[in-house]
Amino acid sequence: MFRLHDGHRRWFGLQRIEELNASEAQEAGQQPPQGEPEEEERELAYACRIKPELTHDAVGQLLGQVRTGRHAKALNDRETAAALFELAEQGVTREMLKQATGWSAQKVAQGIQAGALSEASQAAIAEVRPNYTPDLRDYEAWCQLQHDPDMEAEALAHMKNSGMYPEHAAKLVVRQHQEKATFERLLAEHQAAGITVTDGQLPDGAVELYSLPRDDDGNAMTADKHAQCPGHAAYFPSLTSASYYCATPSLHGYQPPAGQPQAKAQLPMKKIRQGNTEYRLAVEERQKFWKGALRSRTDPDQRVLRIVVELLEYEMPEPLRSKFGQIHTTDTYKDLVGPVADNWIANARTAQLTWRLFGRYVATMEWWMGQRYSDSLWRLDRSMASSRRDAARWLRIAEQLGHTLAPIEKAIVAGVQYLDDTAATNDLNIDESAAADPAEDQAENLGGDLEEEADEDSDEELDEDPDDSDELSDVTTAA
Repeated sequence: MFRLHDGHRRWFGLQRIEELNASEAQEAGQQPPQGEPEEEERELAYACRIKPELTHDAVGQLLGQVRTGRHAKALNDRETAAALFELAEQGVTREMLKQATGWSAQKVAQGIQAGALSEASQAAIAEVRPNYTPDLRDYEAWCQLQHDPDMEAEALAHMKNSGMYPEHAAKLVVRQHQEKATFERLLAEHQAAGITVTDGQLPDGAVELYSLPRDDDGNAMTADKHAQCPGHAAYFPSLTSASYYCATPSLHGYQPPAGQPQAKAQLPMKKIRQGNTEYRLAVEERQKFWKGALRSRTDPDQRVLRIVVELLEYEMPEPLRSKFGQIHTTDTYKDLVGPVADNWIANARTAQLTWRLFGRYVATMEWWMGQRYSDSLWRLDRSMASSRRDAARWLRIAEQLGHTLAPIEKAIVAGVQYLDDTAATNDLNIDESAAADPAEDQAENLGGDLEEEADEDSDEELDEDPDDSDELSDVTTAA
């Protein structure tokens, strides 16, 4: 018995020919040769050439197959990942695998992980998305699900219903299960502390703590200060953080303006939580794309330069107007763009300078779209039309430069309500002059005055309420 070193496709071709010949013979009524069982599959026996020194060297044979496969018809990602996984299991170092494949260390590690995916899971993915060819990232992400049939079924449902790619669907399911565990822990902690927790929207007459009158020093009401109020309560618009409110605001001298009731969410809380989770995951995946794209040193057809000029010349988005000059002090900028050598700019080519300048734009917009209250951007039951226009414009730029939009990002670009077909509308042409409440302008401008307070994540008003989705927008009137 020998392990194939090369010519494996010819081997499979010979097997297929043998099967066809046997099938044709059976249809013609010919009997199998005497001595061979009719029902049992005959073992195929073909001669193949193999290097003598590799006869008993399975690792050498497999490494040789990986190397030589690149010189003819290259192995696909699935075949290479399977080979890398087996080689790693047999103790081959990653440095040897880098040399054999020509891949980076990161891609080799990704391939080893992807190679652990079972054939059953690969078949399930192919059945749901028959016209899509998964890559290593898809297989690597799916490996987290293959030992849990329920999680795998959830991810397949996301792929089927929302058109997600395997990688995004797998990461979403993992994130949802992690957030569910966090929610159960936080809920138990609140109940143990005697805090009333309501499921869903605020009760009639209740107000968020940030709407209560400030103290003499101008500080907003915090959950700790409000804990002794008989109306102190919480709800969870996000599974990972609570939002606190007062059910008896009159005790604090708060009276809502006449004729301007507090806006309440029109979407069910379950869908709000799901959308918030998907939005945050989409932000993380998009920033991974930008982090790789900003390492580029080419600018075909001056696409990036044209985008930079357009953002400067035509309706500059509000976040760029208010945050561009200070963005280099944020963690987002340091993570996406990073420092450069002192003499780098003097010797840089034009395309390099263009991408470096564009990096400031990327960091500014991604900081804005990733801050704690920005996930309201996907909800049309929030009066944030101008902010959604800026977000949609930025997502179109990301798509133009190679980012694959997640379903929730596609909904923002299209201006439709995600997760609610019956309420699907387009608000990108709403006349914002109709908003009479000054708080409306505050919510419309996620990159405005509140950005100055949130520069270093130290503002007390923002820190006291960890709600990711509703704080800015609950103070607005209905859209």
